Amino acid sequence: MGAALQTYALQTYLISLKQEVKVIDYNPPYFSRNVSYRTVGSFANKNWMLQCLYMLYKVPQRFVDHRIFKGFLRKYIQTTKEYHSVRELEEAQLKADLFICGSDQIWCPTKPTGKDVAMYLSFVKKGKKVAYAASFGEEVLSREQMEFLQNQIHDFLFLSVRETTGVEIVKKAGFECVQVMDPVFLISQDKWIVFSSKSVKYKKFGSYLLVYPMSLADPAFLFHAAREIAREKNLNVVIIGKSKRGVKKTDYYVNNASPQDFVSLIQHSSFVVTNSFHGTCFSILFRKEFVVYGKEAKPNTRIDSLLKLIGLSERYTKDKNLIIDSPIDYNLLRPVLTKYLLASQQYLAKAIHSDENV
Repeated sequence: MGAALQTYALQTYLISLKQEVKVIDYNPPYFSRNVSYRTVGSFANKNWMLQCLYMLYKVPQRFVDHRIFKGFLRKYIQTTKEYHSVRELEEAQLKADLFICGSDQIWCPTKPTGKDVAMYLSFVKKGKKVAYAASFGEEVLSREQMEFLQNQIHDFLFLSVRETTGVEIVKKAGFECVQVMDPVFLISQDKWIVFSSKSVKYKKFGSYLLVYPMSLADPAFLFHAAREIAREKNLNVVIIGKSKRGVKKTDYYVNNASPQDFVSLIQHSSFVVTNSFHGTCFSILFRKEFVVYGKEAKPNTRIDSLLKLIGLSERYTKDKNLIIDSPIDYNLLRPVLTKYLLASQQYLAKAIHSDENV
């Protein structure tokens, strides 16, 4: 969800700057495996009966997810033809004045993306190379990972990352780097409202608390806190998810949400409970009361860096029994958000208008 929305946001913002934009449609095998109808959970790998049952349950959902995502790309994203390998990208000899990679965890050293030289624009032979809001998803790199990074980014004209820890990593590698806001912040609240205006799922839920769990092995942990807050505030509970595990009959459940549904459901909510980075981002964009629950002493580097940046670290807790529902004074946050947004916009303007080439 987040990848689609940040791609849309960066494309939309660049077009607003009178730039001609194309998004490279790169779909390597490791992407395809993640959404393959034949891919099963690790728990079922050695049991053919479990595999069959799992596929019977998951295939319809993956089919709908795939159709929604492809439909979104066709309607909203201006893409090139589809490429499946670095070799195909090299042979295409793509031409542009400026190539931008980012954002999200494209440089995470423990994920396939972080080991894929295409994510570092290795195929670009002519044109400026710029990173916008790239993320490592890690606080430190090993010596081997650092050497790989140095070899990949040495010819970038401008480097920016999303997290404070990412800035430290790039500087340790020997390069200048700045921290910028995630692309979704480049679009105003009003434009996101227009984007999601055709989604009307929210209308049937009344006043509600929205729960958006992301990669949560034990959703009951998040749901417990959400239901307690909802009970105190007399709100219905609406859950966006891909599994009904932990969902009660009294909850409203939204499956196969489109990007527009996701944005709209946050916009019209009265409170948000999440452990998702982009769930947090859009809660801030729409000035929502929210809380991030997790099982670790501190959130992942993405959420931790964002909350610290704007002075909302107290909105995270690992205590499911701790109810954080104190109001957020967004008037106090506005100068901070404006400052970092302006810096992000200036970074992109500098990258676009620089005459220097590497």
